[in-house]
Amino acid sequence: MPRYSDIKNAFYQSIKMDQKGQKTVNTTDFVAELERHHHHWSLKQANDWIENQMNYFRDITPDFSENRTFCLFNPNGPY
Repeated sequence: MPRYSDIKNAFYQSIKMDQKGQKTVNTTDFVAELERHHHHWSLKQANDWIENQMNYFRDITPDFSENRTFCLFNPNGPY
């Protein structure tokens, strides 16, 4: 049974370090982690949830696809 607290855990687990040493999260990675926690979200739903975390992450996607990439820009946040 999916729990609401699993969403944040899935988000934490989908954060990766890129080649520049920045923390990034990709929408497809987040959705895959959500699936492991029994949440079945679309890319749009995942992007909407990530956008609510925009105090800490910025969209750095080079195109206009639903598979977006976000970068941590506020290192003083909870991530």
